[in-house]
Amino acid sequence: MKLHFLPFHWRQKAAHLVGQIIFPFLALLVPIAAIAQGEPVLDKLTRDVTILTNAGFKPAVLGQPIAFGNRVVTGEKSLAVLVYSDGSKIHIGPTSMFEVKEKRETTEMGELHKGTIRSVIVKGQGTEKRPPRFLVRSRSVAIGVRGTDFVIELNQNRTRSEVHTLEGVVEAALTDNEIFDRRGVLVGENQFIIVDDNSISGPKSFDRDQYLRRLEARTLGVGIPSERPSFRPLSFRINPVYLNQMRGGNNVTLQLSANPALDFKKYFTARAQFGLFILSDAIGGRRFLATQLGVLTSINLKPLGFEFGFGREFWIARSFNTNQIVANILYSGAPIGPIELLFAGVSYQFHSLLPSVQVRAGVGVSF
Repeated sequence: MKLHFLPFHWRQKAAHLVGQIIFPFLALLVPIAAIAQGEPVLDKLTRDVTILTNAGFKPAVLGQPIAFGNRVVTGEKSLAVLVYSDGSKIHIGPTSMFEVKEKRETTEMGELHKGTIRSVIVKGQGTEKRPPRFLVRSRSVAIGVRGTDFVIELNQNRTRSEVHTLEGVVEAALTDNEIFDRRGVLVGENQFIIVDDNSISGPKSFDRDQYLRRLEARTLGVGIPSERPSFRPLSFRINPVYLNQMRGGNNVTLQLSANPALDFKKYFTARAQFGLFILSDAIGGRRFLATQLGVLTSINLKPLGFEFGFGREFWIARSFNTNQIVANILYSGAPIGPIELLFAGVSYQFHSLLPSVQVRAGVGVSF
């Protein structure tokens, strides 16, 4: 693409921006996109988690893909979370065993062999007339899912299953084919069924808060996500940033920030912003420290998200500070280890003498 219609100094800045920011950001997408095309990966592990393969048991590793036919096995007070390419998650509770099965056309397949799982499935477009996005079964029941939040509990004898729907609607049947033929029983939000002796009870209502408290207590608070907001204090970002002062001068530097996060259910996240980066004077090139303090709020639509925020930037050595607004696009598909998201965005600094624009792209991690 030719940019001859732009002034020469702007063409230089555009080339610099592509080389220093855009290309590194695209490079970060490559490994995540590769994983997103295949099996689910282990997003979280707590205590005793192993993978059962044809060769026997192997220790689980955070971020590893789980091949079709392999089983995730948890011990007492242990937790594992599988995440799929669209952001859907399977939370595997303590003393449980879950098998990742091969897809059936476009439907992700899985089977609970023991214990309890909670499945939070992202709803796609036009799913009502399509095959289920997920089919999760136990020994006694098959559950077809097009976008919902539900829990399956299997008793110790593996002959009785309970299914509680926390959000959306699931379809329950005795066989997989009944699900694909849409001949199952619909279980709506805040309803549950019991499957025993090759029969499915009629859906009944349950007290959501009481059920979640009972479930959390029975699993010792491990394995089943709570409805309460969750706080992640060890959340950080690193990114190159290009700063252009509209009245002359520009910098390319590296920014580090701490972003403790508060997640509200699965769609909203609030983050604090404590950022540090080094700038240099337009004349003389002397370096000095810049800081940012602010608040960011994101809408999580998985795998994409949108983030907006405001704050204040301080150049302490220059006795300079200004208000700013921020807008970012987030990508949070299948993670690699502690990497939780990729982001790119812009911010604008409202200063009467030195207004500026910052462009950034980078990676966010959480521990």
